[in-house]
Amino acid sequence: MSGPEISQDRRVLLKFAKFKSAKEPLKPGDWVYVKGHSDYDSKEMDKALGPGVGPWRGENAVYNGNGSFSGLGLDNLTEQEMKEELLKGYNKKVDAYNKTKYGQSYLKSHGNLSDVQGINPNMILEPDIDAITKAAGGCP
Repeated sequence: MSGPEISQDRRVLLKFAKFKSAKEPLKPGDWVYVKGHSDYDSKEMDKALGPGVGPWRGENAVYNGNGSFSGLGLDNLTEQEMKEELLKGYNKKVDAYNKTKYGQSYLKSHGNLSDVQGINPNMILEPDIDAITKAAGGCP
């Protein structure tokens, strides 16, 4: 029996997870969103490069335990290391912007680590094991 088709729609994700308070300690398997630089979606950079151009605006990750997270492309990093990688991605976008003809008239500065939010406290999810088991047809 095949499981349900998973789409990008967050409503589907919420069928298999529940929001968790940021005050609760993270447990292995919890899902978090690590938000990148606050200016990633800059209108001026999007005008020059095209919307959404650049590495990424944030990282969906799973908590591995012992302060380690893994995401899509970032593996076994602390929150601090993820923030540093997101900042590198933002600064690559700034470099691309500065190389455009449009960007040469207004050179943009690299971002600082303090501009990278980190774990979004409103996007901490705990897997709903009962819902996942039910969707998979039960335990063997």
